[in-house]
Amino acid sequence: MQVNTRVTHDAATARMTDLSAQVDAMAAAIATGQRITTPDVDPGGAARLLTIARGLAINVSQQTGIDRATSRLNATDATLGGIATVLQRAKEIALQGNTATLNAADRVTLAAEVAQLGDQLAGYANARDSDGTSLFGGARTGAAYAPDATGAMAWQGAGSAAVLVLDDAAISTGVDGPRVFAGLPGAPDATGAPTSTDAFAMLAALGAALVEPDATKRLAGVATAQTSLDAAISRNADTRATVGTRLARLDTEGKRLDAATVALTSDKTTTGSLDMATAIARLQRLTTVLQAAQLSFVKVSALSLWDYIH
Repeated sequence: MQVNTRVTHDAATARMTDLSAQVDAMAAAIATGQRITTPDVDPGGAARLLTIARGLAINVSQQTGIDRATSRLNATDATLGGIATVLQRAKEIALQGNTATLNAADRVTLAAEVAQLGDQLAGYANARDSDGTSLFGGARTGAAYAPDATGAMAWQGAGSAAVLVLDDAAISTGVDGPRVFAGLPGAPDATGAPTSTDAFAMLAALGAALVEPDATKRLAGVATAQTSLDAAISRNADTRATVGTRLARLDTEGKRLDAATVALTSDKTTTGSLDMATAIARLQRLTTVLQAAQLSFVKVSALSLWDYIH
């Protein structure tokens, strides 16, 4: 008889302990609005929530990278637009200078404007993004261009701009200086062989040609500058097209991430969110059952200590 009483007592105690734990868990779920407050509530659901959380964190990281790359490429595009304006004006000056109607004073005035255009071009070459990183410095963050020992503008960068790696895409976030400013056709050398120049030397040569007293040399120098300018303008347009393509790809990737984030957030809600009305009703039922179990335990055990406590 004592064994049966002990077994009954232990079973009732275990039942009340389990009910009390369920009441506590349901109260915690209602307080947080989450169905899964601890992994043991739903191990499979808890694992799924962890997977969703990792996916959302990856999306946030990738979106941050897209935002930075977009900002940098937008700044690059705006700077290339400024460069295009400089080159176009230089071409107009070259066309003006290639006429016989200008006098020496007029050509000096045009040469002075070309010098100003060269200063503007140097400023654009050292443009920076919102983080203070050089747009055309490649992998380096400092100034992209500076005068060398001869006074000629030289690239100070190294390597290539950072590449943003996404799920199935690798997008360069910048344009290296030489691609924009170097590799232009220059004046033939003494043997007549073709040479190359850069945009800075090209403008300097145009300015020098404009004030050249010898008409033959002047016209030849201006003609060479026109050829270089045409190549520079074409190069600039191609580079802007490349930047535009990258921006379009970033926009597409951003939209893909937005859709993925919406899907993951919906999955998170479905997996972990609590139906509040159902939860409150369940809490009330559990509380009622627990109270009934406690009352039954008191009556069956007839424990004076229990009576004293209550």
